[in-house]
Amino acid sequence: MSDRYGDILLNTLLYGGNLRCVVATTTHLVQEAVRRHQTDPVASIALGRALGCSQVLASNLKTEVGIVSCEFDGDGPLQKVVSECNGAGECRGYVGVPQVAAVLSEGEKVPQSVGAALGMRGHLTISQVDRKGAGPYTGICELASGEIAADVAYYLSRSVQTPSAVAAGVKLDKDGEVLGAGAVLVQKMGGGHITEEQLRDIERKLYQDLRLSERIVSGDSVDEIFEYLTGIEPSTIFLTKRPIKFHCGCERDRMKRYLKQLGQEELQTIYDEVGKIEVRCQYCGDEHRFALEEF
Repeated sequence: MSDRYGDILLNTLLYGGNLRCVVATTTHLVQEAVRRHQTDPVASIALGRALGCSQVLASNLKTEVGIVSCEFDGDGPLQKVVSECNGAGECRGYVGVPQVAAVLSEGEKVPQSVGAALGMRGHLTISQVDRKGAGPYTGICELASGEIAADVAYYLSRSVQTPSAVAAGVKLDKDGEVLGAGAVLVQKMGGGHITEEQLRDIERKLYQDLRLSERIVSGDSVDEIFEYLTGIEPSTIFLTKRPIKFHCGCERDRMKRYLKQLGQEELQTIYDEVGKIEVRCQYCGDEHRFALEEF
């Protein structure tokens, strides 16, 4: 299975199961999310990074119906970034303000980094459900930098007590189109079979040398990125590999049930004032229109 024609997630266990390394190429799903939400460059990068981080976090789900959701809430003009992925590799998300410049005051400069756009004051909420019908496990921590991947690593190390290194990248062209995107998660699961020197070498490559999105743009596969980070050929170890994609499970019938709760009088008022009854999914941007007679 190659990621040269689609997005792929590679999930591996190394050193006797004491180190987990997950690599995901997410170019196509980020392109689809950006197209649907019509985001400006800084919002596109923020959304792409969040989608990538959710994908690598969801790699640990035990069932396809399991879900990991991440919500970054900050005090910057972007306001929030939300991403959600399930155990089948399906991902969706949105940003609070798709066009950041539109909410800035006159003379105020457009933020040039995700951290400045999202803001450093705020919090990250991560929820996980591993099986249908089970209540979610939810953890919250303050934002470390607003740079998405660093915040996820901070959350994992502080709230889950799992030392982790996380990288997420999105490469845009001069017109703001997504050229490449991806994410990497490295987690130390235990001790014994990996030395501190080996772990530091992987982290150095991840944070200083990898240049993840540029490698993806140049055509590197998840296998090649993994081998660069670890020095190990993927074919020699236990791994799982699966396709991943943008997918939203918004359902017309579910929306209709929510609308019914408004009551006939409220729905009639909406129809009289607007001339239609329509619901837009915040995750994918799809609009669902309903006839008044349906209620």
